[in-house]
Amino acid sequence: MKQRILVVSHGHPDFSLGGAEIAAYNLFEAFKKNDDVEDTWFLARADRGRGVTGQIHKRRDNEYLWEQGVADWHLMKSAHQESITTWFVDLLKSLKPTIVHIHHYAHIGLEFIRAIKKYDSSIKVYLTLHEYMAICSVEVASQKTQPKIFGYASITLNPLLILLMDLFLRLSFYASVILIGA
Repeated sequence: MKQRILVVSHGHPDFSLGGAEIAAYNLFEAFKKNDDVEDTWFLARADRGRGVTGQIHKRRDNEYLWEQGVADWHLMKSAHQESITTWFVDLLKSLKPTIVHIHHYAHIGLEFIRAIKKYDSSIKVYLTLHEYMAICSVEVASQKTQPKIFGYASITLNPLLILLMDLFLRLSFYASVILIGA
């Protein structure tokens, strides 16, 4: 069976040239050339200067921009909750992906991952994290030290705190998967 793959990124390389954005887009481009892939799409969070509307717009063929944001960075809560169960799920319904490969959830929030499994529990979800931010807030799990390097304070991560936060997040994730039956 050929796969139908939706790649989700917290940014589009047309607007943000970060490593995660480029990696996600390159994966999308590679899927387009793969004979085992029936179809593939790219959904990226974008700030179009209108605030968080939650709307999803077509950028190019098989590429979409989602005007989403994060309202609570500590809990990674999406700013526009309603768009997850409406426009995002509507996009899933129209594309019918068999796989959703997520490249980070910063600027999007975590709730859309649960929405994928609630919509169709058979969709395989892959999550690639590109930085420590996903498992710890720099303000919480690090301490700034002196001297400044290249004008910035150097950061020393507290390994024990990272380990504890990672354990908490993993247990929370598995508990949520069990609770929604995925």
